Amino acid sequence: LDVLPMDANELDTTFQIYNRGRAQNPVNVRATEDNANWKSLLGTSGFKGERVTKVITHGYMNNGSNAWVISMKDELLKKGDFNVLVVNWGHGSHQVPEKAAANVFVVAAQAAKFLHFIQSTYPSLNLA
Repeated sequence: LDVLPMDANELDTTFQIYNRGRAQNPVNVRATEDNANWKSLLGTSGFKGERVTKVITHGYMNNGSNAWVISMKDELLKKGDFNVLVVNWGHGSHQVPEKAAANVFVVAAQAAKFLHFIQSTYPSLNLA
């Protein structure tokens, strides 16, 4: 069974940027935005390159607002002054299993591209 992933725009992947100053009000960055918008949004998010950055991504039939994702983010922020990046690909995960599995490849590429951009902007980026 050959199943193609959804188009990147249709996936609507976002990166929710949290930190202690934005524990309840993340900056949402769309994976399909251009680098200029990414840079602007990073600047307003309170992201700091010297902080350890934690990445959370949900799985099949979940989204970035699921209780376990929010709880994990909250516990991380209690433990340390981290940048917490939630990869939210909820629209792409709520598909038949084969389609959701195919979408994972696109989401992974989007997350890698965004993390590479962050690293080029903040060379001291520490992913733990």
